Amino acid sequence: MKLLPLPNEKVTETAKNEERRFLSILLKYKELVGKTMSSGLTYEFLQEKIHAEFFETILKYFDKYEGSLLTRAAFESIVAKKLPDEDAARYRSYFDSVYSEMVQPDEFEFLRRSIENRYVQRCAYTIIHKYFDRVLNATSDQRAVVESLQGEISGIKTLKKNTFNRATVCSEVLKNEVMPEIRERRENPEKFWGLMCGFKCLDSVYYGFLRGKYMVFLASEGGGKTTFMLNIARNMAMFGYNVVYVTIESDAKQISMRALTIHAAVNYNRILAGGKSNETGLSDWIMEELEKASKDLVDGPAGRLHLIQVLQGTSRKEILDIINRKRSYVPVDVVFIDYLDVVGKETNTPNRPDLDLAKVSEGFQAWGRENDILVATAQQMKSDKVREIFDKSDESAEMRIGVGDISGSKKISGSADYMFGLVIDQETKDRIYVWSTKARQGRSGEHYTLSYDPNSGRIEDLPDAGGYGEVAAAVKVMMDKPKRSEEPASGAQPPTSVPEGRQAPTAVSVEKLQNKPVEDDDVFLEDSDGRGN
Repeated sequence: MKLLPLPNEKVTETAKNEERRFLSILLKYKELVGKTMSSGLTYEFLQEKIHAEFFETILKYFDKYEGSLLTRAAFESIVAKKLPDEDAARYRSYFDSVYSEMVQPDEFEFLRRSIENRYVQRCAYTIIHKYFDRVLNATSDQRAVVESLQGEISGIKTLKKNTFNRATVCSEVLKNEVMPEIRERRENPEKFWGLMCGFKCLDSVYYGFLRGKYMVFLASEGGGKTTFMLNIARNMAMFGYNVVYVTIESDAKQISMRALTIHAAVNYNRILAGGKSNETGLSDWIMEELEKASKDLVDGPAGRLHLIQVLQGTSRKEILDIINRKRSYVPVDVVFIDYLDVVGKETNTPNRPDLDLAKVSEGFQAWGRENDILVATAQQMKSDKVREIFDKSDESAEMRIGVGDISGSKKISGSADYMFGLVIDQETKDRIYVWSTKARQGRSGEHYTLSYDPNSGRIEDLPDAGGYGEVAAAVKVMMDKPKRSEEPASGAQPPTSVPEGRQAPTAVSVEKLQNKPVEDDDVFLEDSDGRGN
């Protein structure tokens, strides 16, 4: 919801003063920066655009550099690399004025509550403005109009509050939301498409996967779960989406190396072997390919693919806490959890560990729905289905996977919005079959084939996959429009079709980095839409 400016000079002046004081606290007190990130306060709550930018810069620096406060020297380095001299001087001066505010840490809670209160006020004003004429001029169904207004008011985001729940009436939703959207879909369909995964055979059928939905990939152990999710995460980052990839069994370095070999189409085993052997190691040609691919990644859309590494057994709550810290300063479009079975259980049901896993799954699904974020994860396949795949390896192409093949509780498949079964061809090892095990609007049971390189981990469409050009072109136009906080890096463009040969680059940024000097790709937020007034 685009918030309208509040026509109240006193409130506006109060916001300017109190937001400056709040930022001054965040520049000086480390423990209060961490408290801010865990509270749920985000850039959206700040009224002044420049304050929202400073807020994001402070929190992003704190998160990236392991709890470090944003210093004057670091800020000067950031703006010097990101802004023209005149603008950089203006921001440095503003930093000094904010830092010089005389404010005590015991004011933190008061200022935080005031910022939240003004945000709620602006949300309510925007909704009331939207409904004012409708309420005033209604000559029938007045109760329905008012109930719809009440529903939107009750859905205003506040800290630690469920914003998904809503009470309304169907007639009002049809009249004021459904039909206007359908008319707009007819004229501008691309505005309503979901997140494109970069595979023609899926994007041209689903027109993207919708935010707020829950996606589960089903495969055997070693059956391509991580590889498939990492390929999609990389493709989505290339389209311009902000992606969080939570790795539990591997660390961020391993995942980054796999992303590099996928991009370079280089055998991962050559890196493991090392040396200069032309046959098995890092020959001159292989090193040249890796160097080029690495530069492409670094120079690409930096910061769009965020890696979070956690230990096996880490609870869902801990994982979501880390993701929410990142969301306090950067929007997140999609989260990949790799993978569901190794997330820590928060309940202990005697003799029914499947129900404990279902609780974990339900928690991730509810979080994604409430925050309008696509959540994707993976689960192991039933052992008897795995045996069937290997026993009938010559029938891999026809090896259908259904909801009954998921291990553990069927509650997971029952609540998932999308579920895809993955089977690597056991004879050729050069393709992967994707079964639409569960999908909305009659897409269940459909079967897709993708090419697969087991050495590099790259997955691509088969050459004859079609029907994608118009979709990809429209998405490119849509994603080329300036987004809320990130502009494409120079020279990097989202794919307009599934690439042949080298794919367009995507950047990998690791959640846990050494505390080091600020670099070009970091931290300072560029001018963008939707931040304050």
